[in-house]
Amino acid sequence: MPCSSGEKVRGLSESNSGPIQVGDKHQIIVSPGTKSDVQPIKSGCTETYVITRKDASYISVHFRNFDLPEECSMDVTNGDGTQSSTLTGKGRAQQGTFWARHVTGDVTKLVLKCCGKTPGKKPFFEVDEYAAGYPVQNNSAAEPGARNLRRTSFLEAMNDQERLSICGTDDKRDAICYKNSHPALYEKARAVARLLMNGTGLCTGWLVSGSNLLFTNEHCISSQNTVLNTDFEFMREASFCGGGAQPGDVHDGTALLAVDASWDYALIQLDSSRNPAATYGYLELDNRTPPVGELLFIPQHPGGQPKKFGIVDTNESDDQCKVKGYRSGCAPSDMTYSCDTEGGSSGSPVLSRTNNKVVALHHCGGGCNGNLGAPIKEFYNDIVGYLGGTLSPTMSPVPCTGDHLTIAVTTDNYPSETAWTIKDDEDITIFSKNSFTAGTTTTTECLSPGCYTFEITDSYGDGICCGYGTGSYTVTLDGTEIKSGGAFGSSDSVEFCTDEPAPTSAPTASPTVSPTIVPTLTPSLSLPTSDTCISAGSNCLTTHKDPGCSELSCELKVCDVRDKCCTKKWGKKCQSEAEKLCTPCACTEDPDGIFLLKMKNEEPKYKTCTELQGDSAQKRNNICKKFHSYGQIQAARFVCPITCELKGCTEN
Repeated sequence: MPCSSGEKVRGLSESNSGPIQVGDKHQIIVSPGTKSDVQPIKSGCTETYVITRKDASYISVHFRNFDLPEECSMDVTNGDGTQSSTLTGKGRAQQGTFWARHVTGDVTKLVLKCCGKTPGKKPFFEVDEYAAGYPVQNNSAAEPGARNLRRTSFLEAMNDQERLSICGTDDKRDAICYKNSHPALYEKARAVARLLMNGTGLCTGWLVSGSNLLFTNEHCISSQNTVLNTDFEFMREASFCGGGAQPGDVHDGTALLAVDASWDYALIQLDSSRNPAATYGYLELDNRTPPVGELLFIPQHPGGQPKKFGIVDTNESDDQCKVKGYRSGCAPSDMTYSCDTEGGSSGSPVLSRTNNKVVALHHCGGGCNGNLGAPIKEFYNDIVGYLGGTLSPTMSPVPCTGDHLTIAVTTDNYPSETAWTIKDDEDITIFSKNSFTAGTTTTTECLSPGCYTFEITDSYGDGICCGYGTGSYTVTLDGTEIKSGGAFGSSDSVEFCTDEPAPTSAPTASPTVSPTIVPTLTPSLSLPTSDTCISAGSNCLTTHKDPGCSELSCELKVCDVRDKCCTKKWGKKCQSEAEKLCTPCACTEDPDGIFLLKMKNEEPKYKTCTELQGDSAQKRNNICKKFHSYGQIQAARFVCPITCELKGCTEN
C-alpha cells in the first residue's frame, strides 16, 4: 500500500499535511492597461488575452481585481474554446479577487466582451498570477497513468517513501474499467468529485445529500475563502480503461457548513442552482463499526488523475480490499484498510461493499500497515443534523444497467438470527444484509451479467418458519420469482444467472475487449439463404429482452411473420416461431474445444468441453446460459452444445 504522498502521514509535520500540489504559480500582469504583459487581440467589441505555458496540463488564472459593468462579460476558455466559463460583475461569487475555473491544456484565453450600448464605466480587471499544472508524463518509460507531480526535494522524499511502502503492485484502476463488471459501484462513484483548490491544491470529495452537500477533509478545505475558490469537478474519468482523460463537469461551492480538525472533515454546500445531486446522486452514510474483514472500495482521484477505484489488493489471499482493524493514527481513532491510495485521494469515501454506504472518510497514508480513514460512526451525530433526513435516497439518478434482484424477508420472532448474502461465481460476497427488525424488509440490488448464489441463513438453525413465528422470504429477478420459502434449517439457497446485454452493445471498459456481446461469428451470419441452418446455441432458440437474434437468416424469417420480434423483444412467441422456421445445424463438439468462461480484470479465462463435463450440473447449466465472446473465442453453448445438452443435441 502506498504511503500517500501529499496525504496526512503520521510522522510528517502538519505543514506538510495539506493537499497535494499539482501545479506551480507564476507571476504575470494582464490588464486592459499599457503595463500588461499580454496585449489583447481586438476584434469588433471583443478583446482576447492569451496566456500560454508550454506543456502545462491545465491553467487557472488569479484575478487580483475584477469589476465589469453590466454591459460587459468575460469568457475564460481553453485553447480551442471547448471549455468555457463566463464572469460578470465582480467575477466568481462576486468576490472581486478570486481564482477562475481551470481549463485543461497549456493555453487559456480571456475574452472580454463589451457589446451593445457603450458601457457607463470602463471595464477593469487585473490578473496577477496563474497556476500551471505539472506536465502529464507521456514518455514510454513512465508507468501507465503516471501522476503529474512536481519533482522537488520534498516530493522526491515522499515518492521514495511511497515506493518503499507499496506492498507489491499498485492495484488502483480507472473507474471506467469497472463500468460493466461492477455497475452498482460505478454508479455510486458518480457522486465523487475531483477538487482543485486555489489553483494548485488537489483532493477528493463526494456528495452526501440530495441538497448538494459535499464531504471532504479539513486538511483540504478549512475556510470559506477556499470553498469559493475550489473547482468541484464531477466525472473526471479516463475515456477508456487504461488511458485517455476527459474533462469533467465543474461546479462551485457557496458555504463551509461544518469543519473539524480532529476528525479531519469538512462539510460544504455546493451551488444548488445546477443541482449536481440530481445528476450524479449522492452517497449514504453508515453509522456503524464494520467488522474486520468486511470488503471495501474507495473511489478517488489519486495524484489528480482521472477517477480510479481502490477495490483490489493483490497482497490479500483473496485479492480483496477489506477492513484490517482500528487504531489511533491521524485521528483519535482510525479504520485501517488495504486499498491503495496516494496524495490527492484525501477526502475520498470508504464504502462498504455489503451495502455500498460510506463507513469512513479517507485522510491518511499508513503504508504497509494499512491506510487510514476516520470512521463515520465517530462523528455521525455531529453532522447528521445538516443532512436533514436525506440519508435514504428514494431513487437512483442513473438507471441500473444490469438486472434487478429483489429480496423480501418477513422475519420470525427472532429477526437477529436472520441474514442473507449474494455471492458471485468466484464465491466473493457482492451484497449482504445481517440486520433485521420485526416485519418485512425489502432490498433491491443491481447485478451485472453473470452467475450468482443467493443464500439466506438462520444462526439458530430453525429457519424463519414456523416454530417461532410465520416468517418467509421471496427472491425475484427482474420481476420473476426464482426462490421462496421459510421452513429451512440453517440455510437455504438458489443459484442463478443474469441476462447478457443486447447483441449490439458496445464495450465501454476497453476498446479492445468485448466480453458481453452476443457472438456474431457463427456460420449462418454470412449472406443467408432460405435453407441455411443455425447453430444450436443461437439465442434465436431462447428468449431474451432484446429485439432480434444472433442469426440473421433466422431473424429475417421470424420477423417476417412477427415484426415485434425485431422491434421490441425476443419473447416466447419469437422463440416458438424460430423453432418452427429455423433448422438447427448438426450438433458437433470437440472435447478439446476452447470456450470463453468469463472475463476477469479485463483478461479472458478459458475452459475446454472436457473440463466443462467435470462441473456440477448446476454450474454447467449456468455456464451454458451465457452468450458472450472474446475475439474468435465463443461461449460454451456454441463450442460444447452436446455437453451443454442443448435442445436437439445428444451424444451419438
